[in-house]
Amino acid sequence: MARNLALFPMSRDMCAIARYSDMLEGYTLSKLMTPRFMRLQGADISILDGGCFANVAISDFNEAGVAECDTLFIDYSDNIQELGVYVEAMKTAESMGKKVIISRALADKLQLVMKYSEELRQPRYSGSDKLYEINVPIVMVFSQGEYTDQFATELALGKHFKDEGYSVGQIGSRECSSFFGFPCAPDFLFESQDVYNNILRFNYYVKDLTDTIQPDLLIIGAPNSMMKHNNYILQGLGLVPYVISNAVSSDISIACLHYGAFSNSFYEEVSRHGHYHLGNPIGFFGLANTSASTKSAEDVELEYTNLDSAFVLKGISKNPVSDEFHLFNTLDKESVKNACIAVQEVLTGNVRYMR
Repeated sequence: MARNLALFPMSRDMCAIARYSDMLEGYTLSKLMTPRFMRLQGADISILDGGCFANVAISDFNEAGVAECDTLFIDYSDNIQELGVYVEAMKTAESMGKKVIISRALADKLQLVMKYSEELRQPRYSGSDKLYEINVPIVMVFSQGEYTDQFATELALGKHFKDEGYSVGQIGSRECSSFFGFPCAPDFLFESQDVYNNILRFNYYVKDLTDTIQPDLLIIGAPNSMMKHNNYILQGLGLVPYVISNAVSSDISIACLHYGAFSNSFYEEVSRHGHYHLGNPIGFFGLANTSASTKSAEDVELEYTNLDSAFVLKGISKNPVSDEFHLFNTLDKESVKNACIAVQEVLTGNVRYMR
């Protein structure tokens, strides 16, 4: 009795199996599946290989499709470099009692020991050097260091856009993000100093997240300082924010800073840092209720002074800056609300003002 065979993920190479399915022995082709994020549901396989219309439709990968097959064949595709996609497909099929057969190419990518049914090694990035486009508007929140109200800024943004009826995805800068129902930045960003591979891994992480939850907007809080304070206070040299911002391009960048009576040239300098080092000019600046200083240029620790919102807002009003920058205080409801509205206006192309 012929077994029902399903293919995943459909690719140009896989099309040959479908086009010559009448030559299969012991199998009947039942499902041709791709990840949902590829948006090929109902399309003919000719869209993949450029051949003549085959009258063979592609479907999204789901449990219902897997249920119709006895055997699932999984091949590696250069179009899908996130290895978790393949691992999840394997787990889904095996949990439903289906036989899983994988190609040698996929086995090599996953670094399997002996055969798939045995214990897997931890998958790691291997393959073409390529970053996915993340087709979701992204707001990225950076920090000058500790005590800059960064996480509060992330929460304020999330609340505003949810109240406005948007579906919001978030990656937080703090571990307590889980209490609010969204993940914090993944551990591998901190466990390895391999900047190149971490950029690729975070890109795939975000791609997988956005494909899964399909948000209207993604807010990313970049942990750690976006730059060193000086040669004695390195603050991680800005490596984690550098990795995140080079893995994923933001539409709007926000910098959370310690308070200071800064001139316009200071904001221009920070904005340029965002442009050349973090991939996007910074136009929004949240001035925190703290200031930071050192006793001398060679000190290895910062000293912080606690302030209040009224003091910070008064300082903002007394130090006007260019209209290209929006200054706000996160812990003042009206100030942060106006900042969120300004962010929304930029994203929707309905900009009335920045300051």
